[in-house]
Amino acid sequence: MRSLSLSGLLFFWKKRVSFGPGIRRKFYSDLASILRTDSSMSPVQIRTAIDEFRRLPSAPRGALREISAGLGRGLDFSQSIRNLAPETEVMILSAAEETGDPRVLVHLLKVLAKNMEEVRKIRKAFFSAVRYPALLLFNTGGLVVYLSDSVVPKLMNGFGTSDQKLFGMARFSYEAFRFIAVFWPIILFFPVGVLALVFISLRADFPGRRFLDRLPPWSIYRMLVGTEFLTGLSAMLTAGIPVIRAFDQIRRRAPPYLRVRIEPVMRIYRRTGKLGEAMERAGTGFPSQEVIVRLSIREKYGDLGVALSEFSSDWKEEGLPGVENQARLLHYGAMVFVGGIFGFLMFGVWEIVRQSMGRFGM
Repeated sequence: MRSLSLSGLLFFWKKRVSFGPGIRRKFYSDLASILRTDSSMSPVQIRTAIDEFRRLPSAPRGALREISAGLGRGLDFSQSIRNLAPETEVMILSAAEETGDPRVLVHLLKVLAKNMEEVRKIRKAFFSAVRYPALLLFNTGGLVVYLSDSVVPKLMNGFGTSDQKLFGMARFSYEAFRFIAVFWPIILFFPVGVLALVFISLRADFPGRRFLDRLPPWSIYRMLVGTEFLTGLSAMLTAGIPVIRAFDQIRRRAPPYLRVRIEPVMRIYRRTGKLGEAMERAGTGFPSQEVIVRLSIREKYGDLGVALSEFSSDWKEEGLPGVENQARLLHYGAMVFVGGIFGFLMFGVWEIVRQSMGRFGM
């Protein structure tokens, strides 16, 4: 029985992974194209659209079979997809179905596909930003261990120099190299620990986090989370989902970093009914103070859903260049840091060589 349960669980996750964000984005976009309506044609049935999508070589057949089976049992599309997509997407699709207007469903499918594409770009930029510094750290750790375990001992043996005769920077460098040669696993895996600590801290909230949010990679993560937050909230409001319900849904799936920043906004919004004002009075400064002020202005002179949708589009257009600018700062910082380490190592080796050669009157 246990093996069957485990098998069923693995099959469930296999279907869910095969129907990931990239596949769902293409599926929503293609489905919207197949279901598009105008005054001269009737909406194509979703089941027929799924059969068309199944013809693609990359189609997730297990997920599509489950959706088709649900539709065959008389379930709505949103209920048929609920085990394969996040609850926020299910809520948006369900709200579209409740209107009874196929044009609303087509519009929201396009909105979901567009938002997922923008988030994908931001995430890709984020991972590209942190990949280069990570590789630099790993390479630096390997070079330090190589110098300590191979190069420096060969230099000492080649010159026949006793470590007791070294002094100043040469002596300090030699002791550092000897320490690294003994405890090389710590040095080699130190970058792994640093990167793990940084990635854990990205999702967490702690004293001093607001200061770190000004520096990459934390500033890049703030822009990533801000983009996901604004696009998700905008899509749910476009679907007619009440603000508090939309906030609650985002909060339940949010990492601690985001949860701490939206809970005060929820409490204040319940009293004021103004999202921009609630974000300003919460004092979290999330996603940014400029975002809050501009949203307050637009909300004051228009409907919240329209204002948020317009502003979300502006934010997405500015978000990717902002991430790229922060990534450049991170790359420059990593190069300066690694360059400083290389300079220290080379100077230490040079001092050892210079003092060793001095014994021969060179």
